[in-house]
Amino acid sequence: MATIRSIVSSLRIPPSSVRLLGDCAKVDWRLAKRRQRGKLILVTSASTPTPFGTGKTTVAISLADALRKRKPTIVTLRQPSLGPVFGIKGGATGGGKSSLTPADKVNLHFTGDFHAVAAAQNLLVALLEAHIYAGNSLQVDVKRPMLRECEDVNNRGLRRILRSPDGKLQQQYESGFTITAASEMMAIFALASDIDDLKERVSRMVVGFTTEGKPVRAVELGCADAIAGCLLEALNPNLVQTLEGTPAFVHAGPFANIAHGCCSILSMKAALSLADYVVTEAGFAEELGSQKFADIVCRSSGLKPSAVVAVVNVRDLKRQGGLDAQDGKYPPSTEALAAGLPNLRKHLANLRSNFSGAAPLVVALNRFSSDTKDEVRAVEDACREDGVPCVLAEGYLKGSRGMTALAAEVIKASSRPSRFRFSYGNPGEEKPDVFKRVAHICEERYGVAAEWPPEVRQKLQSLLTHLGDMEVCIAKGFLSITPDDKVRPIAAAGQKVTVRDVEVSAGAGFYVILLGDIMRMPALPAPEKSRASQMRIAADSKAFGGYRLLGV
Repeated sequence: MATIRSIVSSLRIPPSSVRLLGDCAKVDWRLAKRRQRGKLILVTSASTPTPFGTGKTTVAISLADALRKRKPTIVTLRQPSLGPVFGIKGGATGGGKSSLTPADKVNLHFTGDFHAVAAAQNLLVALLEAHIYAGNSLQVDVKRPMLRECEDVNNRGLRRILRSPDGKLQQQYESGFTITAASEMMAIFALASDIDDLKERVSRMVVGFTTEGKPVRAVELGCADAIAGCLLEALNPNLVQTLEGTPAFVHAGPFANIAHGCCSILSMKAALSLADYVVTEAGFAEELGSQKFADIVCRSSGLKPSAVVAVVNVRDLKRQGGLDAQDGKYPPSTEALAAGLPNLRKHLANLRSNFSGAAPLVVALNRFSSDTKDEVRAVEDACREDGVPCVLAEGYLKGSRGMTALAAEVIKASSRPSRFRFSYGNPGEEKPDVFKRVAHICEERYGVAAEWPPEVRQKLQSLLTHLGDMEVCIAKGFLSITPDDKVRPIAAAGQKVTVRDVEVSAGAGFYVILLGDIMRMPALPAPEKSRASQMRIAADSKAFGGYRLLGV
């Protein structure tokens, strides 16, 4: 393994712009202000995942390893949340020969960024309650929803709680906790372009509403600098490496089913100033991660992908075709796979809509040892019929050797002239209002019609009056392309979805549109079914402190 010092040296990062932290490092966020020379490669999914995921991170890491054989390359990823790490999904540092190192540190507390994000949001809530206790001159209505605290472990007992600003239970209001990855502070942290932008976004946060229904913003509490100050060290991207020594930025971690699901803008821009190719990932399947990457991240940052790698696996498509797992595995079934292929085709159509002309799109078939030759051939044939190149991705077992063909196809795709498009409101087009944006995403991306209950429509109209136009970030489940996790493989004709509620993330710059039963605080499974039950502390004489946690 290369040392982190040698990784820094290979990137030619000035010594004044890096802080070494053992086997990882912090790099100065101001690297993002330098000229960007690289091409951005977006990795998303064109098959709706099972609860175990599609393998995007593994593909992103091994693709970066393979691209680095030709040109300087960096992979930029989200930081894992402790909720999934200890739950069903497990860590998010890749797998097999396509992993980050040190995986245990990245998956756990890492450099403390998540704790800093939680501290910033919780400080803001504490200051709000201190204001209420001290006389409430802003006339905050405690009967209306207010900003919630957050923590990074799935804890169902904190979904609904009673809070008391006076500490004596004479003043009470109902609230609850959000998991840190789903908090507004995390979205702000990931979208901030510099310190001034971070402070401005924190200042815009809506912490509550007055008795007259007017929003109360964080700036009115007079402590925006202190709150943003909690994030000053965290704002610097984290640098680690892959098992093959490819530099990797792991920074920020907003959930894709609730927030926008991408690593920080600062880490992507810093990487683009240092490398010829930058591989990044958008969460879950394309209708969540890729759509938000286009319409939130790209609009906010000016970033544009030069190519899109759509990860597919046979297991996903068989589940979409109606096959259920048996002891956690999906047995061979070309029939179920064939029934699930419309899911793949819908995702590919969605991805093509983000480009004018020929889309620089490549399918990476993440091959599992359980996949049969007939199943692999069926996916390849479907992609060929859709006019999209399909390449086997075998990074898990072979590392960069299993990704040589994919890397070549990605280089070819990124070299073709293409024009990236937002999902709506492109230059020269009229930008639809918020209601029409939601309708467009639901109809075009999910294949369903959105219905607005009168009280939810009225709530959004009131918010628009006070807060004005912002982007939309749709929160929905990830096990179906539709907002109903039970619908496979695509929406049925005439399917509708009800907008359940609207929340405000004014600092992040979007309205959160809640569809279905999505929750901001997930829960852990029974202990015997959790990844936590598979973890063991093992002696390691080479590790600082002598021990490390295995199974993360």
